Amino acid sequence: MLHPGEPARVPYVEQLLKEREGPVVAATDYMRVVPDQIREWVGGRYVTLGTDGYGPLGFACSAA
Repeated sequence: MLHPGEPARVPYVEQLLKEREGPVVAATDYMRVVPDQIREWVGGRYVTLGTDGYGPLGFACSAA
């Protein structure tokens, strides 16, 4: 609570998605943990797709 004397603010992501229907899919070139950081502000079903385990080290190991 940064400003306890003020009314609660609505997070930006929640403002953008409040009138949307259906699932939300977040795709990233990073690990899924990155888009998972906003999960609590996305209402409804939220699915994340990431590169977990497929980074540069994954390619180096498979090439050996």
